[in-house]
Amino acid sequence: MILPQVELVQALDCLDECLDVPGISGVLVGPADLSISMGFPGDLDNPEEVAQIERVIAGCQKRNLLVRAIAILPQERLARWGEKGMDMLCVGSETYALADFFRQVRSLA
Repeated sequence: MILPQVELVQALDCLDECLDVPGISGVLVGPADLSISMGFPGDLDNPEEVAQIERVIAGCQKRNLLVRAIAILPQERLARWGEKGMDMLCVGSETYALADFFRQVRSLA
């Protein structure tokens, strides 16, 4: 399975060409890194980013390719992207796990 990542504006700029590469199975979208590249770090619900990810989903669906996303918590966001056509959603990462751990430790003080 070959899943190129869409995490930079440059990937969006050549999206159709990327999706037409023979042999790919789909793409993996990294919303957090994409938000940084688009100029609004961490704003994963920014309408510009949402529109671009929807464009990625549509392009993949048009070509019968998989579209997956990583680290897009909370649960409401997961449900929303699932409804919009994401095939697989990663519910966390080591970064989220560590941040959650440190929040819990801080609450003990």
